[in-house]
Amino acid sequence: MTISNARSGLTLARTTSLIADWTTDRTDRGDRPVRRLGLLGLVALTSFSFGCAETDRDLYASCDVGTTEFWNTLGRKVVWLGGCNTFVQERWDGVQWVNQDGDIACFWEGFAQPVPAKESRSTSFTARDPGTWRLAYEVGFNCQADQPLRDQFCSHVTQVVTDEFKVLAADDDEGFCTETGGDWNAGYCGDLFCGQPNTCLAIIPGYHCGPDAYFVPGEGCVEDPACDGGANE
Repeated sequence: MTISNARSGLTLARTTSLIADWTTDRTDRGDRPVRRLGLLGLVALTSFSFGCAETDRDLYASCDVGTTEFWNTLGRKVVWLGGCNTFVQERWDGVQWVNQDGDIACFWEGFAQPVPAKESRSTSFTARDPGTWRLAYEVGFNCQADQPLRDQFCSHVTQVVTDEFKVLAADDDEGFCTETGGDWNAGYCGDLFCGQPNTCLAIIPGYHCGPDAYFVPGEGCVEDPACDGGANE
């Protein structure tokens, strides 16, 4: 079971892999069983964490290659991830998170892959169309090593999600600037380096990233230790 904020998607998921009272009483989404969590499991849910996941950045250009990492935070238990795609990409449509599938076109889902206690798995992914996204991992407990990651081959399967991240068009310089704390102005006479003003006789737009940074296309405002803190700003 995953505890997550519907908008932001908490990276910390909680489960009760050893003491939850799981029962299968009906079927949802085809052949996927729906399980109830017993009272003892609901109490334990507030204090027992099993994993977390994150991406290497919170802002990407379309087609950028990023990195995501999943950690098994259990002390002794192995958890299991999907065999072909270990995660899917989900996009926020303004109301809910919508599954946009994994990055790999799988002919077969593959056997579940173990992640030993206190270890992690790092995987690359490709940023897609502009929008707000997150990655969602399905995580299994007590799974069979020679079977796919499915409910019938595990004691239970739950979900861990990353924090949301934004994707912008690669040529959206203004978006990258404002998303990273800068601003655009038609009268800056070009981009300001370390906040220092430019002087010219023409009207040239530019980006201002403050006294400690400068603008990099496709990345946004980047801090530079060489900046003098805007002494001449």
